[in-house]
Amino acid sequence: MLKTTTNGYIALKDRFGWTKPIEKMTEVERLRLKKRQLKIQIKEQEV
Repeated sequence: MLKTTTNGYIALKDRFGWTKPIEKMTEVERLRLKKRQLKIQIKEQEV
């Protein structure tokens, strides 16, 4: 939650610690990222 507020959503990393440019992501990866972003936004609104 804190990562997104300080570094933006690009700071979200996969489980290996790597970030992947959005241009190189597959459709599935982009949708997963969007899902994670929306979940984080909901949690931030609850707080």
